[in-house]
Amino acid sequence: GGKNGHFVKNHVAGIPMNIYKGKGKKGKQWQVRMKHIRQFSNLSNCELSFADFGGCMAEFVVFKSSKLDYSLMADAFLTVADFCEVSGIGTDFSGADLTGARFENADLREAIFENANCTGVDFRGANLKGAIFTGTNLDGIRRTY
Repeated sequence: GGKNGHFVKNHVAGIPMNIYKGKGKKGKQWQVRMKHIRQFSNLSNCELSFADFGGCMAEFVVFKSSKLDYSLMADAFLTVADFCEVSGIGTDFSGADLTGARFENADLREAIFENANCTGVDFRGANLKGAIFTGTNLDGIRRTY
């Protein structure tokens, strides 16, 4: 990965496929795609930019104060996850289940939540400038205006 690119969401035979396109520096991308992260695992204060969490199970996981810029979390199961104070600039949460997740004071500029389930999500104090919520379930969200 690298900051000079972006994820492109495609569909092949009705199955979502997310591909990172860009001119990044050499290095390995942390790939957790379709894996299960144990509930209540602590991933706080971690550098996780450009990571691939697509389709992973990470319910009740603590990401507090981590850097998740431009990561892919599309179609992930992130119910009741703690994203408080994260930097998630440009992160793609398309199709993710974020029911009850917390994003208090998170930087989510340009984040993508298309078709995500954000039921009961706490966005109080979050920077959502330029974030995309097309087709997103926003029932019961908490937000500071």
